Amino acid sequence: MSRRAVGRRDRAVDAGAQPPADAFVPRGQYIRPVVVPTRIRSLAPRMPKSHFYDLSDAERTAATIESIDARRTMVERWSSLADERPRGWTVRARIAGKWLRDQPAVADLGCGTQVLEAHLAPGTLYLPVDVVARDGRTVVVDLNREPLPRLPARAAAALGLLEYVFEPEALVAAMFAAFDVVVTSYNPRDLPAALADRHANGWVNAFDQAEFEQLFIRAGYHLDRRYAFDKRQVIWRFTTAKPAPGSKSPR
Repeated sequence: MSRRAVGRRDRAVDAGAQPPADAFVPRGQYIRPVVVPTRIRSLAPRMPKSHFYDLSDAERTAATIESIDARRTMVERWSSLADERPRGWTVRARIAGKWLRDQPAVADLGCGTQVLEAHLAPGTLYLPVDVVARDGRTVVVDLNREPLPRLPARAAAALGLLEYVFEPEALVAAMFAAFDVVVTSYNPRDLPAALADRHANGWVNAFDQAEFEQLFIRAGYHLDRRYAFDKRQVIWRFTTAKPAPGSKSPR
């Protein structure tokens, strides 16, 4: 299996040597080896017993590194989201809702607490997709292990999703085959307030803005709109159709 986003040896640093399997810190499409102390890694088993953000930074980092090594989605991290609704989720959902108002049906990949639904146009067919069931409508799928399901929509939102995907390039390629319009957000590593310890947030890759955009452009999408907010997140609208010359990027 390819390890472009997480787990691939850094070919820009060493084309021959294989880094140790338990020593990865994601950086863009490549990865820089780092030694993870056994003392820190031993904290990981505590994670299932508690809400993810009730754990210490060291425990969250250990749990994330363990999931990277095992190529396993931290399902337990997503099982309790009732208290996790920071302002950034609402801001990006509001923008995404505006950028998807012309779509009759929208698949919400990694729907979480389904904040997006309230910001879509009335009558929009909302199709929530997540690794755990949020309600009776949820299409349950682990996108780190299972293929993107076929859905009756030509537009998708992927808000705060790709930070947690081991093979983002493969998922974006699957999205291109399924959706004409994608609105997605990401926390790039090169923004002014970018979080230094991505592992403590559960993130398994670390693209900058240009690298993230290239995931979609290489898949065949065209960049339609881009908007940065709260000094650490960017939201994009990608389409299979080439944008008209001079088109603007409204909020």
